[in-house]
Order: sequence, then C-alpha cells, then structure tokens
Amino acid sequence: MTSETVHIELLPESNILIMTWEHRATPEDVRAAFAEMLTYLNAAVAPMDVIVDLRQNPVFPIVETIGGALYGPFRHAMLGDWVVVGASVVARSIGRTLESLSRRHNIRWFDRYEEAVAFATRKNQPV
Repeated sequence: MTSETVHIELLPESNILIMTWEHRATPEDVRAAFAEMLTYLNAAVAPMDVIVDLRQNPVFPIVETIGGALYGPFRHAMLGDWVVVGASVVARSIGRTLESLSRRHNIRWFDRYEEAVAFATRKNQPV
C-alpha cells in the first residue's frame, strides 16, 4: 500500500526501496510511508538502501518526518543507506539532525536521480 503524498515501492529485481515525496506531504502519509518501509525492512534478509526522491521540493511535516524516520527505519538493522536526490536546505538539515541523534552516518546526497539509482544499484550488486 502506498500513500498519496509519500510513495514507497520496491525497485524491480532489486533490494532497493524508492521513497518518492510529492510537494505537499501530509503527516498521515509520512507516518504510513515509514510504517510501510518498516514492513519491507522487517522482512529483509540483507540491508536495503532507500532512494529518497525529493525532486518535487516537498514541504515536510517536520515532527512526523524526523520522528517517523528516527523511531522507525533510521535505526533499523536492515537499513543500508539513504540515497537522497534533489535535496533542499530543509532536507539537509533533517539529514544532519537524524545523523546527529542516531550517530549513524548513512545518508548519501545526489543531484540527479540517475546518479542515485546507479549508486544504489552498484552497491547492491552480488559480489
């Protein structure tokens, strides 16, 4: 299930999630998206990277975004990297806050969607 303003999907034939934010994300949709992400992570047998698509320049519900990430997937053992594309000043501030509070430094920033997908795909190739 996906929400209307924050979408979660599995990149086909991969172990990579895509989290796409629309411009106006609602608090309810943010909570639902993090809950859906936890479902994937709880079932994972290997760490999953999450491509976070912020190209629509979302207006973040701050409490739900930071709290939902921090007390949901951000500290999950099966979370690999957050691979973020299209970050704003607010998104980078949220990222710094999450890294500071969790002491995990697993956010990678990209300007182009194709670069983010290439990074996550390369990283998740079988050895």
